[in-house]
This record gives sequence, C-alpha cells and structure tokens, in this order.
Amino acid sequence: MKKMLIIISLLFSFTLFSAEVSGIVIKVIDGDTITIQDGNDKFKVRFAHIDAPEKAQEYGKESAAALKEFIFNQHVYVEFYEIDMYGRIIGTVYLTKLFGTYFDNVNMKMVSTGNAWWYEEYSKDANYLQLQETAKLEKLGLWKADNPIPPWEFRKMNKKGK
Repeated sequence: MKKMLIIISLLFSFTLFSAEVSGIVIKVIDGDTITIQDGNDKFKVRFAHIDAPEKAQEYGKESAAALKEFIFNQHVYVEFYEIDMYGRIIGTVYLTKLFGTYFDNVNMKMVSTGNAWWYEEYSKDANYLQLQETAKLEKLGLWKADNPIPPWEFRKMNKKGK
C-alpha cells in the first residue's frame, strides 16, 4: 500500500519535488541497485549519480560485494526524485545511524572507494567527479586496472554483439 501511495504522489502532485523511503537492505542486486524492505513493502532502488560495473563485466562482482559489505542488512534512507521505466526508485542512499539520524552517502562512498563511476550523463553533481579523480589517483577498486571500461560502454558493446 505504501508503495502505491508513493507512486501516486509522484504522478499526481505538482508540488512534490522529492520523496523518501527507508528500510532494511534485503538484497544487493549489483553495485548500484538494491532492494529495501519497510514492513511488508519492498522497493527496488537504483542509485542516482553513479553507474557500477555490470555483473558480467570486469570488477562487477567486486563492486556488488563492496556494496553488500557497506549496507546489506542495514537500515537506509533513500531520497528520490523519480521512478524509472523499470519501476525502480532513482535516489541517493544514506546509511542510517542511531536514533534515525542520517550519515554516509552510499552513492558517494561507492565512487570514492573506486567501486563505481560518476554517471556524468545523468548527474550534474561535480562532487562525484572529484571523488572519482581521487579514487583514480589512488588506484582504488576498479581503477587498479589499466583501462577500465565504463558500464555504459560495456552495455553498448554487448548490444552490438548480439
């Protein structure tokens, strides 16, 4: 029911600029997509501003494992502005602390640890660029490879190959 109310609010409210959900991370699908549960409601969340390697891509499994280590079975808060064509919430995920206070922007953490790219095509937040540049310089995560392939290029190459 809660999920339907959020969707209806987004579709019919002209004054709603953002929404939020929170819950426990019950599944890490890959390095930029999770499922959270709040009571009986489950929400699939795609991280805004970032793109992580695909599962079949080099460093894909490591990226997902890093995200799982950061937040699996933890309480998170998600601030979001849209639902994509696959029905996923697109948002910024925050790991919650005691007493409901929020800390640790997980989207930024994935980029700063070299576990995801800044998705410049869909994000204008240049803070992610700075985090990515630092991770590259320090050769963290996927930046250990000589020439890592961004996920959007990997997807494009695999579409052409089919």
